[in-house]
Amino acid sequence: MTNSALSLDRVQQLHPLQFLSPSAHQQLLAAAEQVKVSKGSIILKKRNTLPTTCYLISGQVELRHSFDDRKPLHANDQLACQPLEELVREGASVRALEECVLLRFERDLIAYLSTLTSDSDTYAVVNIEEGVDYLDDTLIDDDYQEDWTLQLLDSPLARNLKPVALHRLMALLERLPVKRGEQLIQMGSHADYFYILISGEAALSTELHGPFRGQTIELHEGSHFGEEALLGETLRNATVTMTSDGMVGRLNREQFLEVFADSLMPVLSEAEFLRRLNQLEGPCTLLDVRFREELRNDTRKQVLNIPISRLRSALPQLDRSTTYLLSAQGDQRSELATCILRQHGFNAYLQATPVDSQKQSA
Repeated sequence: MTNSALSLDRVQQLHPLQFLSPSAHQQLLAAAEQVKVSKGSIILKKRNTLPTTCYLISGQVELRHSFDDRKPLHANDQLACQPLEELVREGASVRALEECVLLRFERDLIAYLSTLTSDSDTYAVVNIEEGVDYLDDTLIDDDYQEDWTLQLLDSPLARNLKPVALHRLMALLERLPVKRGEQLIQMGSHADYFYILISGEAALSTELHGPFRGQTIELHEGSHFGEEALLGETLRNATVTMTSDGMVGRLNREQFLEVFADSLMPVLSEAEFLRRLNQLEGPCTLLDVRFREELRNDTRKQVLNIPISRLRSALPQLDRSTTYLLSAQGDQRSELATCILRQHGFNAYLQATPVDSQKQSA
């Protein structure tokens, strides 16, 4: 198999290469190295760090975490669009189950091309003349559906994700086919997963006495749900039901925190927290989201108290020019509050717990 046999379409399907410009795809195609691997060969060894990113183009491999934990991966599988090194946990290995072809790119080249943007790749320059309709109906695809990843990345939840976190999201996401009428989340149940709607449609039915007053919200490709109850470790306050066949991706709480914690719940050390609290980095407000009864013996001054259950309704009254510092005493509620605030465009940080401080010191 030669480079000429590798199509540009295939390169554009690989993650995260699909986010690069068309000219970058051409450069990657020219620089790609294709390697034929014989059956039984070890492709990635345990804790193996390479300067290249590797994709499976043909054949089948085994993702081996332990003797009892092995998963096959075929080049036609959807997960094969991810780099092999992102599909295995630290300490796992990849072995060829049959003769395979791998595609390798230099990491430095991908990093370099991701910083480049060509206007000619993105925009069409047109001289506008008054009275002329430039919209060509033949160019409109009525069946077009935007890629779910683009919808997700445009959401407040994922807008500030760093590339490494996005890679982890794609690697950790468990994909499940779902049927019309299937309940993904039931009101009043314990939270176990965060969900992304990869394909299909669903309906989210809210509590009658909750912040959305019993409203039913339509969910489409790229919609996400379930993170608030997961973070707050509370019962679900809505029901989500599929209104068509489709596919969802899900993360458990540990996986969700691994991917989103840095962007949605940044933690400040005790020293930095006090520095900001003393207004040394600009205006700041100490926010405690516990119930008022829990603050009876609190001796701190100038603490803004908004119970987590009322935070959403209070957002329009909050000051966007200040930084909100979330008290560590609020435990999971402070985590959830930080997440909500940052998704709505506020600058918010968590106070480090004693455990966090020990980790930072180490």
